[in-house]
Amino acid sequence: TALFDMHLRPELILLQKTMVSVEGVARRLNPDHDLWAAAQPVVERWIRRELGPKAQAREAVEEVIAALKALTRLVQNPPEPAPVIVTVRGASPWLYVCVTLATVASAAALILTLWPIRIG
Repeated sequence: TALFDMHLRPELILLQKTMVSVEGVARRLNPDHDLWAAAQPVVERWIRRELGPKAQAREAVEEVIAALKALTRLVQNPPEPAPVIVTVRGASPWLYVCVTLATVASAAALILTLWPIRIG
């Protein structure tokens, strides 16, 4: 593979090895034989059958049918709702004390500001 700068994909090694062997045998039998030209009609038929518009339409229909079946199962047997746990924590007593003191201080400041001051 290094000689021809070929990169082998692990999942296709066996297929590539077979193709190289077949091509070698074919060239020994007939040096002018072009394996790729001979395979072209077969590959084109396979591509049309497996990847063409009809295949894509068939696959889309199968996916829609599977989705409808899953939706039907979901409607017939809905999943249990997940429990919602809400915890409400009371505010700290110090918060109430601070708010009360702030309110009293604000009221006192307002009263002192509005109250007329009489001097002597």
